[in-house]
Formats: sequence, structure tokens, C-alpha cells
Amino acid sequence: MGARHRARRATHALAALALLAAGALLPATPAFANAAAAPAEAELWPRLAAQQSLAHIEHPRIALWERRWRAQAAQLRVIFEQGGHWLYPVIDAVEARGLPGELALIPVIESRLLTQAESHKSAVGLWQMRAPTATALGLRIDDWVDERCDPLKATTAALDYLQALHDRFGSWPLTLAAYNAGQGRVARAIRSARRGGRPEGYWDLDLPTESVDYVPRLLGLARALHDVEGLRLPWVDPQRAPIVLPTGGARDVETLAALSGASIAEIYAYNPQLRRWALPPGGPWRVLLPQRRANVAPTLRIEAGAGLPHWRRIEVQPGDSLGRLAAEHQTRVRLIQRANGLTGDRIRIGEPLWVPAGRLSVPDATLQAVASRGRVTGQPGALPGQEWVTVAPGDSLWRLSREYGQSVAQLRRWNAMGRDEDLYPGQRLRVAPPPGRRLTLHRVAAEDSLPGVAERYGVSVGELRRWNRLGSGRLPLQRDLVVFAPE
Repeated sequence: MGARHRARRATHALAALALLAAGALLPATPAFANAAAAPAEAELWPRLAAQQSLAHIEHPRIALWERRWRAQAAQLRVIFEQGGHWLYPVIDAVEARGLPGELALIPVIESRLLTQAESHKSAVGLWQMRAPTATALGLRIDDWVDERCDPLKATTAALDYLQALHDRFGSWPLTLAAYNAGQGRVARAIRSARRGGRPEGYWDLDLPTESVDYVPRLLGLARALHDVEGLRLPWVDPQRAPIVLPTGGARDVETLAALSGASIAEIYAYNPQLRRWALPPGGPWRVLLPQRRANVAPTLRIEAGAGLPHWRRIEVQPGDSLGRLAAEHQTRVRLIQRANGLTGDRIRIGEPLWVPAGRLSVPDATLQAVASRGRVTGQPGALPGQEWVTVAPGDSLWRLSREYGQSVAQLRRWNAMGRDEDLYPGQRLRVAPPPGRRLTLHRVAAEDSLPGVAERYGVSVGELRRWNRLGSGRLPLQRDLVVFAPE
């Protein structure tokens, strides 16, 4: 890393710390104090539209970006099908603070609602924060967690930062520009305009191209999303929204999965901040799960200190070997290998390793899942019982059908895809039926309704919407609905 790059990172962190010291950033704003409560059942899109308060801002570039978003409706559908459930807690937090609803769409612009998105500038998470700013805002980044990827904690930190920027600059366009380009860059542009006798508003400042487009891009998206039917936006099931469940201790991921009925993949998907096989030994001891699993809360709690996985970090010393370390720490070589992502027996002097502090048996499946991914990115890799994959650039239905042992026609049916419909990078694709279900195709008749079809097959309306990517309009006549009915 060059000296100039290090200096820029330090300046960014110091700027955030200066806001903290001045009291502009309130520590640990409890935006999710009641996060374990059920999310609002109101549909996502009407809630988002009702909270918007920046519609009075007009500029030709906003209209231009609204047209561009409408032209990209297919990509928007992919984004919201995959990550729309993360918008529920973001909207809750924005609403609780009385902020403009448009701010809830910043993660769409920043990360496409991918909780582990990472930019070429090393910005990470839904809100694309760099490490110095994130740690200045109170987020934890260490060997166990990267809270920039925690959808709830990162949202709290980002909104704290946005409110502090608004206190400084006094307008939301300038605030958003400062969030994108940095408050120092915007402040310098304002000073330059003042010295030259030019207007000091957002639309008149000399800013980087990305920042010039940032505000119209966000506001154009907000306005395009008013046309839910025209864009064919998906229905986002509130039961997929995350809730916080306390565990009472540092459960390992496989135990959490077993107790909650979730898969290991689902635990990691809802807790993308986790970088290892368990919750951090020192806390926080809580896990995010979809709302539909709220009833498992009592089973996740354990008494403090009971059966917690204790680990400590050591440095390899001269003469150490995996066999010697395993004997010294009363564990197995295989466990140390998997806990540290080692594929062989060679270790280097000075290399840091995690070893058990006392007897410990971490379930092999959890270690396999972690070791196979390294740092968790996006969707977990293929695991037993996996139902979904995320389409990567270059993927095709033919390649995925061979990889997962299905036919192309089967994948099209399971995902309600038309004959000429193509895949998009980032799309969630079903590659296996839900456990204990069989595929049935229901031809829609004039008298059919979603509740009626759902009752007939013993499924929920939300499942029918999700399986068939249906909005809130009427059922299309003569269409075959995908139904995964109980066996």
C-alpha cells in the first residue's frame, strides 16, 4: 500500500472520529432495539413510497436516471428477488429516525443488496464502508466478525454517519454526495465555489463524475419504484425479513442450524458477518434468522458458560508441528487443520493459528463449510441439501444443470423461467426442490385466486408468489404455476 493511499485512509478515519468527538455521531444508536419483534406485514413497495420525502427535488438528471432504471427493470427484479428482504430492517430504521425514505435505497446503489459485496476500493457490505470509517463508527472487524457485513449493525452505523453529515452540510443532496465522495472532498468543492463567487448547491459544485451522478441515480431509482406494476417488481415476503434471536453463548454454526431447523447455508446467508465456524467467544451472542423461524428462539438460548467453544490464537514457534500442537492442546490434527483452513501438515514459524483452549469438539460439517469457502463471500458453496445458488458471470443453465445433476428444462420449471429467458449475474436460482415436496404445475383458470390455489395444495400464498415471481396483480390466465406441494 502506497504512502498516499495510507494517508487518504487515515484522513477518512480521522474525519469520522472528529464527528464522533464533536457529538455529531451518537454512539450505538439503538435502531434495532426491538429487532426481535415481527417486522411490519405491510408490503415493501407501498411502505417505501409512503416514506419518500425528497420528491420536491427536481433536475433533468433525475428524470434521465429514472428512465435508465426503467430500462433496467429486469436487473432490478433480480436484485430485489435476491436481497429485497434486507430492505425491511433498513426501512424500519429509516422510519424510526424520521429520515427520508429514499435513504433506504442507498444499499441498492452501493451493493445491489449483496451483504458481502466488496469494491475495488475495499469497501464492504450493504453500505460499502471502508475499514477505517467503519471502525470509527463503532463496527467490529477482526478474525471472528466483519460487522460491515452485518445488515443491522452496518445500517445503524451508516444512518448515524448520514445524520452527522446532514448536520454538517444542511441538505440531503450535499449529504449524499459527502457519503459517496467523502466529506472533505465536498467541503473543498464548497470552499472553491465560495471563493469564485459561484453557487454552492450540489448541482453547481465541481465534484467527481461518480458523485455528480450519485444523487440523481438514487432519486431516479426512488421515483421509478413508484411504478411497481410497470416494472413487474417481485413481492418480497416479510417472512424472509431478518430478526435477532439471542443465543446466550457462543454457539457453533452447525449447532445453531440443528436447533433452528435452518441449514448451515442459511445461517451463513443471514449472518454474513461471521468469518469462522461459531459466534465470537466474547460475544455478541445473537444470531439473525428469517422471521418465519421466530418460534425457535427458546431453543437457541443456553446458560452462560455452558458448553461454549473457547479458542485462543497462538504463533507457531521453532520446533512446533501440528502433531505436537494437537497433543499440547488435547485435540486432533484434523481439527486444527480445518479451523485454520490448512490443506497439509506444513506450518511456518510465526504463523498465527487458532487452537482450542481446553477440550473441544467442533462439528466437522461446520469446519468443512468454513474451510471450503475461506472468507465467506456471497452465497455459501454447494452443501448437502442446498436448494439455491447465486448465478455468477459466465454461468449458463446448461452448465448449472450439469453441475447439480438436473436437466435444463427442470431448472426452467423450478424457477418459473420462460423459454427465452436468460440468467443474470446475481440471480438466485433454485437447483433442488424443497425437502419433502414434489413439483406440480397448476394451470390457472378464470375462477382461480392465489389463496384458493394455496389452500388446494397445502402451501402458503407467499410461497406461491416466491416460486412464480408474482407481483401483487391478478393471476395470468392459462399460465402454469409452479407448486411444490407436500409429499
